[in-house]
This record gives sequence, C-alpha cells and structure tokens, in this order.
Amino acid sequence: MPRVRAPLFGFSARGTLANSLTYSRRKGVHLVGLVPFHLDSKTLSQYYQRWRFQDAAFIWHTLTTAERAPYIADASTFRISPWSAWLRSYLRDQTYLMAEHRLDSFPGGISIDTSSWAQNGGVTNATIAQGIIDQCGDFNGINAEIEITHAANLLPTDAFTLACFVNLDGAPNAWAHIADKGNTYRLLFDDAGNVYASIFRTIGEVAGWNERIALTPGAWYHVAYTYDGNLVAANLKTFINGVYIGATTGAGVFAQPATTMRIGSAFNAGNPYSGLIDQYRLYSRVLSPSHIAALAARMFL
Repeated sequence: MPRVRAPLFGFSARGTLANSLTYSRRKGVHLVGLVPFHLDSKTLSQYYQRWRFQDAAFIWHTLTTAERAPYIADASTFRISPWSAWLRSYLRDQTYLMAEHRLDSFPGGISIDTSSWAQNGGVTNATIAQGIIDQCGDFNGINAEIEITHAANLLPTDAFTLACFVNLDGAPNAWAHIADKGNTYRLLFDDAGNVYASIFRTIGEVAGWNERIALTPGAWYHVAYTYDGNLVAANLKTFINGVYIGATTGAGVFAQPATTMRIGSAFNAGNPYSGLIDQYRLYSRVLSPSHIAALAARMFL
C-alpha cells in the first residue's frame, strides 16, 4: 500500500491513497489543505448565515403536509431530499420572513431591511449603540424613530410572529411604542410600564392585556408575540426571553390598512420609546415555542 505521510483525512495528508480519498490535490494544488474553513468561524456575516439555517430547520419541522408538497415535488425533479429543496428555497427567498431590521448601522440615515423584501426605513434621530449581538438602535424617547413605508409584505393575513431584543433606558413613557404598524399590530408599554402586544383584526382588536409584564431597565430582553387567527382559543401568545407567559383569545384575520410602520414610536410618530432595540423581525407564520426559545438564547452564535 502506498505510504501516507500524514493523517489520512487530515488537511495536510499527502500520498496516492490520501489524494484519491480526500480529493485534496488537483493539478498539483492541495485544495483541501488550502481552503477548508474560514480562519474565524464567528464573523458577523457567519452569525447571520447560521441564523438563516436555524430558522430554516425550525420552520421545516412545523410545515404542514400541504406546505411541504412543493418541496417534495422539487426534490423529485432535482434528485435531492425535500429538506434540501426547502433549504435552498428558504436561503434564497427567506420564506415567511416579512421584515428583518438588524439595526446595527444606519448608512445614509437608512435602516436596512435584510429580508428578501428589502423594505428599508428612514431613520430620524436614532443612533447606534452596543447591542446584544453587534450594534443596535438607540432611541431617545423624544423624537427618534424609523419610518417604513407601507408595503404588502408588512401585512400578514391570519398568522404572524413579531420578535426583537429590547433594553430600556429607564422607566418607560406611558404608552411608549417599541414598534407599530398602525391598526394592524403593535408592541408597546401600558401606563404602568408593562410591555404587551396587540393586533387588529377585521372584527376588532385583540390585546395581550392579561400577559403584560414589567421589564427591568438596563437589562436585555427578548420579546416575542405570535398570533394564529385560525385557532379557536389562545390566539395571541406572549414569550419573554423564550419563556411562554400566556395567551389571549380572539380569532380572525388581520385588518389590512395602508398605514406606515414605525420602530421606536407609534405609527403617527407619537408615544416615543426610550432605550435600545436590536434584531427586529416579522414572520408571516407562527414560530414554534422551541424556535422562539432558540432565538432568545441566540443559539446561532
């Protein structure tokens, strides 16, 4: 047998047998030895790519038979697994991701929507501060906000998830809004400083009034809310730091007004929020409790 002068599957393996098994040499160049991995596997871009893979894996396990059907058909056509067909689609289109504002920079006064919709927002008086992952948006509680023009992708039909990280500067202003898509969905504080969410259906509002919870200033929290208008009960669910808090009943479909969405204030620019916001995301489906727990724990890091 030909002699192998390094571990058989090591990146520096040499010799006839090693080359034939690892495909490490082509035209005299040891390819595997040159480019096996990035030197730093924890760059910011790789964090976000792992986040994409994490989303894809969790959502795949919640797809119904009907939702999986097109990926099963693609798998047969391209001779790949249904999971591979779904992953390819999700990484390309970010299926079910309605908006993603990382809030880690505001180039030219713009908040970049890194979802496939690219629905960017105009920044007014918000600045950049240290976030929970990288940088984040800092809102002054007076006149700082991000305005995002109405678009169809910001309007869910009968299911959605809203999630972000927040860190209060101090006791919140009464009725301060973290985010608001006027008369569709909003995330805010009541007059006693408790955070909650509400959604607007065609037949009226559903507010998570019984799931309100106080947040301690100076601490990071992951807040997430899901709504499934097809359920008979427990439609609007509240999760804080990945932990299920409770639910409010109210079936129905979302109202569809052509209103502005704002981050850091109400949709009419009132009720400003004071503090930090990071990784603001909207999905057009209900994320599973385990998926939300993974987002809160930042398992992709």
